[in-house]
Amino acid sequence: MTTFIFVYDIGATGLKCVVFDEKGDETASISIPYATAYPAPGRAEQDAEEFWRAAVRATKALFDGESVSPKADCRHRAVGAHERMPSCGWGENVALIGRSA
Repeated sequence: MTTFIFVYDIGATGLKCVVFDEKGDETASISIPYATAYPAPGRAEQDAEEFWRAAVRATKALFDGESVSPKADCRHRAVGAHERMPSCGWGENVALIGRSA
């Protein structure tokens, strides 16, 4: 059974997911754009739910392709976050904390 590593980059204009095999070779990638609202000069807002929806869409699309087998060992092994996203979390019993006023 092949083990794949899914890496999700939640960027300013969209999410990119890159899949690596157990040797570290890239096997597939996809980008899913999402919107940014500009409610006032110098302000930008994004909906954290859009990050989650983009991650789900990317994962499904990669499994629907030919590079990643649905029978592969794709259990979550690690989750990483960037310091600019301290208030986002996913999983059971995780709530989004804080919101810009």
